[in-house]
Amino acid sequence: MQTYFNTDELRLIQDKSWFALKVKSSEKTMSILTTLQHNVIKNNVLTFIQGVKEGKITKGENLLGFPYFVLDLPQLSSEAEICSIRVIVWWGNYVSVNLLVGVNNFNRLKNKLREKMPLLQSESFFVSKIDSLWHHDLDNTNHYMRSQFLKQEYFDASRSFKVAIKFDLSVLNEIEVLESAIKTLNNMLV
Repeated sequence: MQTYFNTDELRLIQDKSWFALKVKSSEKTMSILTTLQHNVIKNNVLTFIQGVKEGKITKGENLLGFPYFVLDLPQLSSEAEICSIRVIVWWGNYVSVNLLVGVNNFNRLKNKLREKMPLLQSESFFVSKIDSLWHHDLDNTNHYMRSQFLKQEYFDASRSFKVAIKFDLSVLNEIEVLESAIKTLNNMLV
């Protein structure tokens, strides 16, 4: 069977201005994440980990079909050892600021995290239902929304911990909101 482009698809791949706009938008997204990384490190926002000198910014083209950009603070270690903030800019969807705590750190920090959950009272947050830290689609299959979250049962059954604060993509024009979300998640560990 032969594959054919429909009219809309042909129009898209022939439109050079669309590709130029995508490149410019990608550069702006990388610049925003670089500025966010710089501000967080310069202002010592991540007090739960001493001596964070840099993070890591990566990007890809296909997170469930959409381009994405990731800032990890600090750069990630193994899944078991992880204790990090991850900012995900997922074009076509949203921005999320995530606290990732692997199994080795979760056992040590479980009581503190349970105690600090009220810090997220006013936030639009999601807690991972599964013990994988790498599922980032904040749907009801993988994450509890605030209204569904049962703290005690979760902390007793889980081996790792991931909480995400979700924002509309327009937050990229308000970097201070992202910095504030990072501070909120940091405060859950101090």
